[in-house]
Amino acid sequence: MDGTRSLTRGSTLANRGKFIRINFDVAGYIVGANIETYLLEKSRATRQAKDERTFHIFYQLLCGASEETRADLLLGTADEYRFLSGGSIPVPGQSDSENFTQTMDSMAIMGFTPEELLSMLKVISSVLQFGNISFMKEKNQDQASMPDNTAAQKLCHLLGINVLEFTRAILTPRIKVGREYVQKAQTKEQ
Repeated sequence: MDGTRSLTRGSTLANRGKFIRINFDVAGYIVGANIETYLLEKSRATRQAKDERTFHIFYQLLCGASEETRADLLLGTADEYRFLSGGSIPVPGQSDSENFTQTMDSMAIMGFTPEELLSMLKVISSVLQFGNISFMKEKNQDQASMPDNTAAQKLCHLLGINVLEFTRAILTPRIKVGREYVQKAQTKEQ
C-alpha cells in the first residue's frame, strides 16, 4: 500500500523512507532481504495544505474499488472525508483506479488472501471514517460529546466493535489512578 502523498511543492513525497537490500545467489535466486524503514515526517497525516493530497491509498481505494467493495466498505466520495480536505486531487500522469488495481494485484502476488485484503481495506476505510467523527463541548461543562455518531457507527461496523463501547472509550476512557480505575471525561480538544 502506498504511504506517499502528493504535495504542491513536489508531485509525490514519502512520509517514510525505505532502504531495501535483496540478496541473490549465483543462480539468481533470492536468498535474503533486509528492509530498513525510517520516518521522514509526522505532519500532514490528517491535514493538508490547499491542493495537497494525503496518502495515495485513500484516493486509490475511492477511485478503484468495485461497487460491491465500496458498499462493503461504506465508502463515499473524496469530498465526503475530512482527512481528504482537498477532495479528489489528481496526480498528473497517474490513474488512482489503475494504481489501486496494481496495489491489490501486488498484494495478492505477495500471498495476501482475499479476506486479508478486505480486512486491510476495512482499516483504511475506518481511518477515513475516524476523520469524520466530530466532537462538541457539552453546555456548562468541559466534557466532550459526539453529537452525530454516524461516522462512529460506520467505523465500528467496519472494525466489528461495539459503537457504545467505542464511544465510551473515546469520550470517557478508563484510566488507572493508583490501584483503581476511574472514568475520565475528555474535553473536546483531547
